[in-house]
Amino acid sequence: MSARSFPSPWRALAAAALSALLPGAGQLLLRAWLRGTLLLASSACLAGLAWLAWRYERATVLVFLLRPSFLLVALCLHVTLALIRWLIVADAFRLARQRCHQSLKPWGVRTQLTLLACLSVLFALAALPHLVIAFYTYQAHHLLVRVFASEASAGPQTWSFHRPASRVSGSAPPRNAPFHSPPVPAVGETTAVAQLPSMDEVHNSFPGQQRTESAPDQMPSVPTPEATSTTQPPTPDNAEHALADRRIAILLLGSDAGPGRDGTRTDAIILAVLDIDTQRAGLFGVPRNLVGVPLPAELHRDFPDGRWPQLINALYRYASRDPGRFPGATDPGAAALKATIGELTGVPVDYYVMVDMAGFVRVIDALGGVTIDVPKPVATWLSPPRAGEDWAYYEIPAGRQHLNGHQALAYVRSRTGTSDYDRMARQRCLLGALRRQADLPTLLVAFPAMVEAIKDAVRTDIPIEALPQLAELAFTVSPEHVVAVGFTPPTFTSGWTADRYPIPDIPRIQHAVAAALSPEGLPPDLAPPRPTLPSACSWQE
Repeated sequence: MSARSFPSPWRALAAAALSALLPGAGQLLLRAWLRGTLLLASSACLAGLAWLAWRYERATVLVFLLRPSFLLVALCLHVTLALIRWLIVADAFRLARQRCHQSLKPWGVRTQLTLLACLSVLFALAALPHLVIAFYTYQAHHLLVRVFASEASAGPQTWSFHRPASRVSGSAPPRNAPFHSPPVPAVGETTAVAQLPSMDEVHNSFPGQQRTESAPDQMPSVPTPEATSTTQPPTPDNAEHALADRRIAILLLGSDAGPGRDGTRTDAIILAVLDIDTQRAGLFGVPRNLVGVPLPAELHRDFPDGRWPQLINALYRYASRDPGRFPGATDPGAAALKATIGELTGVPVDYYVMVDMAGFVRVIDALGGVTIDVPKPVATWLSPPRAGEDWAYYEIPAGRQHLNGHQALAYVRSRTGTSDYDRMARQRCLLGALRRQADLPTLLVAFPAMVEAIKDAVRTDIPIEALPQLAELAFTVSPEHVVAVGFTPPTFTSGWTADRYPIPDIPRIQHAVAAALSPEGLPPDLAPPRPTLPSACSWQE
C-alpha cells in the first residue's frame, strides 16, 4: 500500500509514528524531502557523535560526568531535545493533514479521540529516552552535591604529617634510595604498649561503654583530653595541593555504626594510593586490631610516647570526642585516622571516604545482590544495620552463592571461627566480585536506589571540584599495576601485646608501600601469595 493510499487520519498517524521513532522519517514519507533530510541528518550526526565519544573517549566522558556544571547543561539539553522531538512529531502529523486531499473532510469524534490517545503515546515514546537521561543526570548531580564538599568548605586534608621535600617540589626521589621512616618511640613486645585486659576479639569499647552485642568489655583508661589545642589548621586542601607530592592517597573506611551501638568503630581500613610518576597503585589493608600505631603530633599531649594504646579501630571515636585537637576539621575522627595512617605508611593521606553498614546493605540490594565463590562456610550472628531490625543468624555454605545485602554484610563482618585477617580477605573478595558484576546495564537499573543509599551513608572530604581530575588520574592506571597488600602478621608485625594483639613493624610497612608504588614493584618477601583456589574468592591472604 503506497503512502497516498492511507486514509487521512491514519496516514497522519503513521507519519507521526515514524518521526517519533526516527526524527525526519515521517517527513520523508510525506515527500517533504528537504525538511526530512535535514532532520534525519541532524539526528544521525548527534547519535554518531555520542557513539564515537563513548566508544573512543569513554574515560573523558566519565570525567565530564563528574562535573556538576556539565550535568546541569546535559540535563537542560535533554529536556530541550524532548521538546524538539515533540515538535517534530507534531509537525509530521500536521503536514500529513495539509497534504492529504481528504483533510477537509471532518473527522468523527471517536476518530479524534483515538488519534489524540495515539498521539499522546507517541509523544511519550519520543521524549522518553531524553527524559530518562535527564532523570539520571539529575540524580547524579544531586549525589555529587550531597556527598562531596565544595572546595571552599572542604575540611583540612593533612595535619602534622610533613610531606618529604623532594616530593613536594614535584620530582620523585630515587626509587632505590633507602626509605626512612619518621622517628617514633620504640615499642616493646608486651610492655611499651598499654596493657589490654583479656576480651573477646569481637568487642572493644571505652570505659563505661555499654554495647548491646554482649557484656561490655573494659579497655584501658583513656587520658582525659585537655583544653583545645592551639594547633592552627592548614589551609583547606584542593586537588593541586594534594598532587604536590605526585601521589593521591585516599583512606577508605567502613564503620560499624548502627542501631544500639554507642559510637563508631572503623572496622575496615584500606589506604588507596596512586603514584602519578610510576602509574602504579596500591590498596593497603590495615587490620582493625593493630595496637601501638604512631600518632600525629596533635595527640602527643594525650599520649607522650606517640603511640595509640588501643586497637586502631577505636581511634576514630576517641578523636571525635575532642574536636579541638583538629580545629577546622569537619570530621575530627577521620582527620585523626588520616594523620595516623600517614604516620604508619609514610604516605600523607589526602582524603577519606567512609560508609556505614546500612549503606553497604542498601547498595548491595540495589545491585540485585552479589555472587561469590565461598571457599569455606561462614556462620555468624549479625547486629542490625538499620533501625527497626533485629539480630539475625546467617549460615553461608561453601560454593558459589548469591548473597543479598544482609548476607553480604554478615559474610564480610564475620570473625566467628576465623580471624580479622580472614575477614580482610573476604572484604577484598567481595569488592572484586562487585567490580566484575557491576556492568553498565546493572548500574543503570540500580542507579536511583544507589543514589539514595550512598547520599545517606557515605561521608567524605573529597572536594567536588577535584573529582574530575582524580577520575582522570585513576584511568591512567592499568589493572596489572594495582597491588593489594594486607599488613597482617607475621610479615608486618614487630611483636605482640600481652593479649596477643599485633604491634606494627612500621619501617617494614613503609618499605612495602614505597616498593609497591615503585617501578620494580614488591619484592618476593613482601608480595602477597597468589591465590591457589580456582575461585572468585580465595581464602589466601
